[in-house]
Amino acid sequence: MAPANEASPRSSSPLLLMGLSPDAPAEDIAYVLGDVRRAQSRVESKRAALQEQIAAASSRRGNKRRAPPRRAQLPAANDAPLLPAAADDPGACGYTRKGGAGAVRRRLRAAAADVKKERKRLEAVRGDLDEALVDAREMLALHGGGTA
Repeated sequence: MAPANEASPRSSSPLLLMGLSPDAPAEDIAYVLGDVRRAQSRVESKRAALQEQIAAASSRRGNKRRAPPRRAQLPAANDAPLLPAAADDPGACGYTRKGGAGAVRRRLRAAAADVKKERKRLEAVRGDLDEALVDAREMLALHGGGTA
């Protein structure tokens, strides 16, 4: 177990990742913490925008302007489905998603997954920086209080 007066490796690693030394002043840590908070805010707004775009693509709100093309009626003699149905899914023969809506949703969901990963990473960094800031302020109070 590490002595109580040494910084834990977990609390110093985000400082090194952010370009700060483990014994960085509290003001520098607070400045970097502000940057992380702003980055979190940007990621959160991007996530909200992506969710709205996914919902719009799923509900086809953006496609209401165009009327679907008119199709001629099939003759009555051709009652058989165009595609054979799968044995385990009776409705599979009639379901096909045409157009770019499926591709758009997949692209948006992939972007949303990337945003979610970045959000989790920033939350972890923010937690570590909060701990490092508390430690730095405690050290400042101990050293400042001992000399006065």
